[in-house]
Amino acid sequence: MIDVRDIMVGDFLQNTNGNVGQVVRIELYDGAIDEYDVAMRYSDNSTCYSSPKLLQPIPLTAEALEKNYFTDCDTTSRDRKMGNTFWYPGEGHYISDSDLMINLGDNGFLVRYGNSSIMHLKYVHELQHAFRLFGIEQQIEL
Repeated sequence: MIDVRDIMVGDFLQNTNGNVGQVVRIELYDGAIDEYDVAMRYSDNSTCYSSPKLLQPIPLTAEALEKNYFTDCDTTSRDRKMGNTFWYPGEGHYISDSDLMINLGDNGFLVRYGNSSIMHLKYVHELQHAFRLFGIEQQIEL
């Protein structure tokens, strides 16, 4: 189950059967108050309406970051001993600022810019929101 206030058009989610789709429309359910339908487009180009109660976020993984041009950087031996792994945007992708990085921590991924922690990410749609925050219009690959 996902709260409709946490999603946007374009986000990737999965249904209760594990099928991954992309949000194409969010509508107030006909005649209801605070009840929504979410239109999802699936890989076979079918579009189905669903209640947000039947949709789930997709967990963000290191593999998903790597598929989306983030590269595991060489960390210091101190970082490796502490279990820290960092990803930077691959050269020529997204933004050119090397101060942006994603750190895997105990509570998911932490987006850092310079010395500031900006946001925690646990799900793919949250990475999509972070891209939008930075003005990155790259489509996420799953």
